[in-house]
Amino acid sequence: MPMKTLYRITTLLSLACWISVVSAQDYIPLMVGNEWIYEIYDGDGIPIGTDSMRCKESFASGDTLFFVFINRTSFIDGSGEVMEERTLFYNGISDPNTVYVRTFMDENFFMDLKYFKHSHTNGQTYGEDPFQLTSLYLGDYTVPYGSFPDCYYLKIEGSDSTGLIVAPDVGLIGTMEEGKPVYALTEARLVTISESERSICEGDSI
Repeated sequence: MPMKTLYRITTLLSLACWISVVSAQDYIPLMVGNEWIYEIYDGDGIPIGTDSMRCKESFASGDTLFFVFINRTSFIDGSGEVMEERTLFYNGISDPNTVYVRTFMDENFFMDLKYFKHSHTNGQTYGEDPFQLTSLYLGDYTVPYGSFPDCYYLKIEGSDSTGLIVAPDVGLIGTMEEGKPVYALTEARLVTISESERSICEGDSI
């Protein structure tokens, strides 16, 4: 899988800090104000840029609460343009164990993908082409931001060594491509529920 594809997938991912035993949000939580910063590596493990993601705001539609994420990617050598994208994550009241992502192809067309379905079952496969994942228990995993227990590796189907790594209470902490790290979490700000509610009321901006 080319690195650009993994950048795009990582853009769909950002998250942390809302815990429920029966909800997918124990590993993929959604909360206004959360922010993550990742270092991006090339195939030789050399840093080539950074990726920052922040949950800017939320809004309700029917029984679904949508969370708006802003992603910004930049490269050290300036060879690539700074990319900024807007993505929606959500889950419905009727299906709290699944987090979906809505990604926009253009102003009039979008796709809803099943991003994470977690039942604490090792080897569970979910989603549909072109975004099908198998959830594998990984255990402890270390990134520059720290070491985390009980992590899961979300292996992208069609590849033996490409996928996403999520940690409880934190969310996405890294990605792998062909067995090598591409994204690694270096910093995170995870707000409390009261902080999130306040930012919604005050119209917090990125």
